[in-house]
Amino acid sequence: MNGSAIRLLATAALVFLTYLGVDQTKKLLKLPPAGQLPVDIAQLPMKLGDWQGEDRELDPKTFDATGADLAVYREYHDNEGHAVDVLLGLYRTDPDAGVYHAPTNCYRSNGWRLIDDSMIDVPISKTASQRVHLSTWDKQSETIYVMFWYRLGDYTLFERWDMGGVRWKMRGQASWPPLVKILLQTPVTQRDEFHCKARIQEVAAQVQRWLNQPNAGEKPQRAGK
Repeated sequence: MNGSAIRLLATAALVFLTYLGVDQTKKLLKLPPAGQLPVDIAQLPMKLGDWQGEDRELDPKTFDATGADLAVYREYHDNEGHAVDVLLGLYRTDPDAGVYHAPTNCYRSNGWRLIDDSMIDVPISKTASQRVHLSTWDKQSETIYVMFWYRLGDYTLFERWDMGGVRWKMRGQASWPPLVKILLQTPVTQRDEFHCKARIQEVAAQVQRWLNQPNAGEKPQRAGK
């Protein structure tokens, strides 16, 4: 066998092994069919601590932009009239769609200007906290705080790059929970920034505490139906 033939066979073998490796990696990272979420996000309580909620209609264009299978949109008020909006999105069909629709991109594309952002830990109990992304945006004369995080079982995600690591950790599982997107927004006033931040953290903690509680048996329905 001449040198050209040997090189050709070696190249073919390398291509085959590379294809085999990619194929096996895809199989390892492919998530199995989604299971049931322990809670039905459509049953998010109207009362969260001292906060009273009201359903808000999510227009079809915004719903489609979230890429979610189910979305729940509520506005919560405290006794002094302060408001915190809460949006929950459920991704059963395609969890990647959730992390691809990052809130920071959505706000920027809708004319908001990012002022500041950081990761913070919101206390959920005396021994546990939830990692969240908190950002400050302005548009014309309005300033807002936006807080979000994604939950996939016991894992917290913030962007699409996080999904690869979670897929690897979940490899071999018979089923996986749906991805849940949690997004909160509240107005910010310069004279009351500290309390505005405290309020959005308080509501975020209430939402995550509720998500941590088992509430099986209810079939999720699209909000408004």
